Amino acid sequence: MYFLLRRRFQRRLFYFHLLSVYESSKHVYFYRACCLKARSLWFFTPSNPALTFGGFEGETKREMYMVLPPGSYPKTIFISPSGSFREAEEMIIKMNLLIKHLHRLNDIIPSGERFCLSPALNLSRGGKLVSLAHEKDDRLLNIFDKISHQTKGLYYGRYDIKCTSIEDLKKGEN
Repeated sequence: MYFLLRRRFQRRLFYFHLLSVYESSKHVYFYRACCLKARSLWFFTPSNPALTFGGFEGETKREMYMVLPPGSYPKTIFISPSGSFREAEEMIIKMNLLIKHLHRLNDIIPSGERFCLSPALNLSRGGKLVSLAHEKDDRLLNIFDKISHQTKGLYYGRYDIKCTSIEDLKKGEN
């Protein structure tokens, strides 16, 4: 009797019902079917073949900038300092702030007045996502078409835009 109970326990513990194995692997088969349909080993690669893994994960900003047309992204500098990572990070932050506020180096900020060195507008720091769908017109679409058609191998993505005004953006300025 003990042998039969032990044997039954071992079967339940070590042998799975085949249906549960197939059920748990359905998502793998679905993903593989999507990859076959896209004719790619990675499903997102056909959407943006110029980027590693189609831009879904893993690409660096440098890789993205190499594909974009010049002038459509901020100027960057690549520094290879010696020392710790913390020292390198502090040096890069100081250089960025210096370049950004070079024209105001001789200004004196009055006591009690606040001066913003760098606005951080992301959702975790109080930024808002605002729909500007009502601003869409032919001029705006032409600007984005001009940028999009200059890139080869990018077909899907988003634009992160920083501009002085919507009217300047529609004119293609600033």
